[in-house]
Amino acid sequence: MGHRHRRAHRPAGGGRAVPDHRRPGGPGQDHAPAQRVHGGFGPEDRPGPGGHRPGAAGPIPGLPGRFRHYLRFRARVPAGTGGAVTVAAPVRVINLQLFAEERQFPATPRRRQEARRRGQVFRSLEVSSAVILLGGLATLQFFGPYIYGRMTGLIHEALVVWTRMELTTATVSGLAGQVVWTFLLAVLPLLGVLAVLGLAVNAAQTGLVWSVEPLAPRLSRINPLEGARRIFSRRALFELGKSLLKVALVAAVTYGAFRTAVESVVARSGADVRSLAAAVGSHALGLGWRAALVLAVVAALDYLYQRYEYEQSLKMTRQEIKEELRQTEGDPLLRSRIRRRQRELAQARMLQEVRRADVVITNPTHYAVALRYDPETMDAPVCCAKGKDHMALRIRQIARECNVTWVEDRFLARSLYHAVDVGEPVPESLYEAVAEVLAFVWRLRNRTLGGDER
Repeated sequence: MGHRHRRAHRPAGGGRAVPDHRRPGGPGQDHAPAQRVHGGFGPEDRPGPGGHRPGAAGPIPGLPGRFRHYLRFRARVPAGTGGAVTVAAPVRVINLQLFAEERQFPATPRRRQEARRRGQVFRSLEVSSAVILLGGLATLQFFGPYIYGRMTGLIHEALVVWTRMELTTATVSGLAGQVVWTFLLAVLPLLGVLAVLGLAVNAAQTGLVWSVEPLAPRLSRINPLEGARRIFSRRALFELGKSLLKVALVAAVTYGAFRTAVESVVARSGADVRSLAAAVGSHALGLGWRAALVLAVVAALDYLYQRYEYEQSLKMTRQEIKEELRQTEGDPLLRSRIRRRQRELAQARMLQEVRRADVVITNPTHYAVALRYDPETMDAPVCCAKGKDHMALRIRQIARECNVTWVEDRFLARSLYHAVDVGEPVPESLYEAVAEVLAFVWRLRNRTLGGDER
């Protein structure tokens, strides 16, 4: 027998005298003489068998032997302590942020439902504002003559008719009601379109959400520190920058058109009131369309950013996904045990069916398929058990114990294993090969029975 040679590990510093430059008679003669250093520990703290120090919780990790001879503990023994020295254990400062998981997994449907229940939904206010502004301008463009006719009729009646009326309490209340009703009829198309657009654009972004949780009182809302943190947060600074950008873009786009409009109105200063009002309205609509188009571009960019921020806020860590699975589907360990137990029961039932099989076709070692065929009740042979490797071995063992004939056919065993599930009939493509095997088994069985009778 060959011998295995193992190189002995010499403990670093063990058994080696370390010279002390402060020898008796020298400058440091009041200190201890030369001593032996065993791995950086004193004799009472020297590691025992297995690298464990007596009285310690366990070996020190991450301290290779080749480093130990660099450790030198020179402690001055205080007077009155009997030579005992207390060495404070090193304090390890661990930054827990290093162990914080990143939210890198997309939100699950359950996480999204909980966010909607809390009222945390995706919505871009810029999109709502831009759509409402565009809809309002389109309504004014289409219903402008109607609104203009209603308002000019009201003003004409006030200047011509009402000035000749005797003002009493009854007439004043009647005139007030007429003014309100005429004004509502004039702006009703505009108000209706704006209301419908507001509801439609919010429903398109968030869907129909009913949640009272955002309305619940919270102490953090009246906490001045939390308020200051919200004011100077990254989101608040982003909203401020976005507002300044909108003002700058709108001013840059509409400045030239505004100067042209002012010059045009000043040039019409001698015209009648009707033409002057029409010019002012036309220029106002032009400026509004320019500003609306700029805000539409800003709204499109804001929509993409808000969608990204919303998805980022819903992302989950690996631990959160595990907790959600545990809450919805139970403990994964328990579920794995249940599935394993179910597989074991299914395999046990399948192995019981091997006893009733007519033949077992093997590979001969890697695959085994048990078939049963009753011409009176079955149209084709049925697979009652199949297995691979260890399960194939168990099928062969049971077949041997129960005197079930087993035939070695490599191609047929592989084909049946991949083509037929347990409890299913043999496919037509394998009828001929299976029929030959069953005929051979029945001939062998009849021959055996005939020999027994003789």
